[in-house]
Amino acid sequence: MEFVLKKFMFSIFYVVLLFLCLYPFVIFVCGNLLKNYNTNILYRDTPTADFLISRLHEVKEVRDVDILFLGSSHAYRGFDPRNFPEYKIFNLASSSQTEIQTRFLLDSYLDQLNPKIVVYEVFPELLKNDGVESAVRFLSFEKLSSGIILMALRTLDIRVLNTLIYKFMAKILNKDSNISETQIKKNQKYIPGGYVEREISFGVKEDFSEYEIDLKTNQFRHFKKNIKLLKQRDIPVVLVFAPIIENRYNRYLNIILFNQAMSEITTYINFNDIMNLDDNIDFYDSHHLNQNGVNKFNKKLLIKIKELEK
Repeated sequence: MEFVLKKFMFSIFYVVLLFLCLYPFVIFVCGNLLKNYNTNILYRDTPTADFLISRLHEVKEVRDVDILFLGSSHAYRGFDPRNFPEYKIFNLASSSQTEIQTRFLLDSYLDQLNPKIVVYEVFPELLKNDGVESAVRFLSFEKLSSGIILMALRTLDIRVLNTLIYKFMAKILNKDSNISETQIKKNQKYIPGGYVEREISFGVKEDFSEYEIDLKTNQFRHFKKNIKLLKQRDIPVVLVFAPIIENRYNRYLNIILFNQAMSEITTYINFNDIMNLDDNIDFYDSHHLNQNGVNKFNKKLLIKIKELEK
């Protein structure tokens, strides 16, 4: 009986070992043959609308900035370097960027950028985001490194882990794509410094259901760690809630609690409470400013930054 049990355990061990050895090759083959159909391997081999490739390429050559912008699409579409002529800035935001990807960027580029101040865009709905979309974009467009591996592991999602394995195999087999992109795509243009300018358009009114902001998520825990890292470096941080249209903002049941939580962490400015933008002329959708709105928003932010410098 003991012999049979031992033989069975060895069989299980060899099956598991064989699976672990073959799994990366299966991932790589499936990722190539079924890349348009496989939703569990999300490696990207084409540029994305947020110009992340251009931003990651440019940031490697930038040193010692006055202002570093972090956040999601509200940041790279909301903070225009041309509206801050007195400052050297860089916008290191990306689409659906969650706190886990922000930490990867801080670990990778904070020493190099050495900012005098960090403007950190916060959007309450991203606290519930799983981070998969943002994670796979960084896996696709950044070089394989210990930092990118740690970012993938922190995301804790099988799709991200599969994409990491695919990237690892692609590097070993010298098949990792070297993607480039143009600086103009349809109605959008990349502006040096990390900003994406969009042709003027206007949004349509939408209805929104009530939404309760969750401050007990894994992302919020990582957010506080990111702020702690910046404070340890004695870098002033300004948290910014960028303007969104009125009825989307009014959907939040516990916005007062969110505002209070942000204010207790560091300097916080909710521009929805201090600006009176026009939903019909300053936005291109329910939560993104068009260039009209960006210019007004940046003018107000610049005033606030100068006040903080005094």
